[in-house]
Amino acid sequence: MNVVDNVRSKVLIEKFNIYDKNKSVISGLGHEIIHAGNFMFDNVNYFQRIKPFDKLDSNGFTNNEEIRTTFLSNQVNEALGEPQRKVYWGIKVPTSSIKSTTLKK
Repeated sequence: MNVVDNVRSKVLIEKFNIYDKNKSVISGLGHEIIHAGNFMFDNVNYFQRIKPFDKLDSNGFTNNEEIRTTFLSNQVNEALGEPQRKVYWGIKVPTSSIKSTTLKK
C-alpha cells in the first residue's frame, strides 16, 4: 500500500464505528478463490470476461469477470452472515482477526 492509500484508509477508518457492516478477510479470500476457479475451469470465457470496460460501470466494476465473481462471492458472504457487496470499490479495514468483522482497536 502506498502512502496516499494508507492516509486515505486511515481517514476513512476513522469514520467507521462498531455498528458498521464490514466483510471479513475470509470473504475477500473467497472472492479471490472464485477468480482462480473461473480461470482454471472456464479459461476461454475468463479471458473474454477480463477485458476492461471502456469506462467504469455505475457500481465501479472494471470488467465482466469482477461482476461475475462478485455475484458468486455474495453467496460466500451470505453463508458467513456478512453483507452483500453491491459495488466494486472498497477500503482496507483492519479487523481483530481474519475471521472477524470487528474493527481492530
